[in-house]
Amino acid sequence: MIAASLTLLAMTVCLMSGCGFPYLVHVTKGQLQLMHQRQNIREVLEEGTVSFEQKKKLQLVLEVRRYALETLKLEGEQNYIKYVHLERDSVAYNLVVCPKDRLEPYRWWFPFVGSVEYLGFFDKDYALENKKEYEEEGYDVYARGASAYSTLGWFSDPVFSTMLKFSDATLSNIIIHELTHATIYRKGETSYNEGVATFIGNRGSKDFLIQKYGANSKEYVEAKNSEEDDFLFSQFMKGARKDLEAFYQKPLTKEDKIQGREKIFLKIKSDFLALKPKFKTNAYAYFDKLTLNNAVIIAFGQYYQDLSRFEKIWEENGKSLPRTIEFLSKIKDG
Repeated sequence: MIAASLTLLAMTVCLMSGCGFPYLVHVTKGQLQLMHQRQNIREVLEEGTVSFEQKKKLQLVLEVRRYALETLKLEGEQNYIKYVHLERDSVAYNLVVCPKDRLEPYRWWFPFVGSVEYLGFFDKDYALENKKEYEEEGYDVYARGASAYSTLGWFSDPVFSTMLKFSDATLSNIIIHELTHATIYRKGETSYNEGVATFIGNRGSKDFLIQKYGANSKEYVEAKNSEEDDFLFSQFMKGARKDLEAFYQKPLTKEDKIQGREKIFLKIKSDFLALKPKFKTNAYAYFDKLTLNNAVIIAFGQYYQDLSRFEKIWEENGKSLPRTIEFLSKIKDG
């Protein structure tokens, strides 16, 4: 999934957390600024303040939103009816932090939300400052931008200009993915939340696009290929994590684990290069260019650790996505 989902959200209404006052000031200020910038999409379309291509994307958002709410029965009635123009390439920035000798992500705790395995920032420089601090403390860190995020129903989520750069297939996926977060959320289970949103975003966008454009359309074919690539990458990540976890469980010193893990990272890259020709899209073309560390493995695992479990639930619910969503909504609190 290209757009990472953040849970910056309920933090902004809290006075106490494990992150400290400066961070809370940062996310509160950022969220309030975005809320102040919102414009009604209908008014934006009538005023003609966006380009022709952006207008088409915004119209598509309204269609996908209607499909998600009415057909898939996702929640978020007040989401994606407003628009925010940004002068930056990402709306927010994520940090994933992990010890160098084990695959156990650093967790931050927030009231209402529970523990989360990544920290979101609205300012890139502030995010990079925090990245440097964690690295100096001896952690692996992975930073990435996010084109969208969900406030889990605490606020009405707008469409950001950063979302309009994507194809119809990807944009449709993003909208359904983020609305899934507003519908299904388990406190403290980042991988579950992102995994289920990835699965429903993939399957829901395919269903929407085949209905809108047809089975032979480039939009539907792109969505189908993207879903197949996500499943392929999910199985790859499952194997990568298994290899690393097996190594870290060996009775070695911390220093030996840190030194010896490089062979595992080389194997992961080698396995990926062997798999790369099977991908049908360019979504993962950059993976072998990354400098691998535990935080990178954790970050990708949050979205693609094991999508097959949601496929099984979908099959058990008659391959009906609305029924699957209803089922998952009833067990969302575990």
